Amino acid sequence: MRRAALLVASCLCALAVGAAQEASAARKVAAEARSGAAAKAVRARAVKLLQGDPYGRTPAEVDRHIRALRRAKRAPSPCDGERGPVWVVEVFVPSADNAATGKDIEGVLVLDGKGKRRLCANLPFLD
Repeated sequence: MRRAALLVASCLCALAVGAAQEASAARKVAAEARSGAAAKAVRARAVKLLQGDPYGRTPAEVDRHIRALRRAKRAPSPCDGERGPVWVVEVFVPSADNAATGKDIEGVLVLDGKGKRRLCANLPFLD
């Protein structure tokens, strides 16, 4: 009898662990989907802010010059004073695409955690 009770308890425990793992996996997939949608919206906002010489005349050109997009807990240099979650947009424009100065442009554009407001940038021609 005791062995049967232990068997039932271990089966129930295994079922509970399996259900918890499935719920955790579902939450992770949902969070990744939200994050992906947020990243797309932030990227679109960054393209809009950067559009124009020397970053690109069309959205496709600007998008090509965005090297990376990531979330961060704090803003990197030169925006050291900015706290809270931020979006960091890493931009690189090769000299061949930069008619304004003929030099490479490399820097970051930092947006607030919602990706709506520009906090700072270390990129030329952004005022």
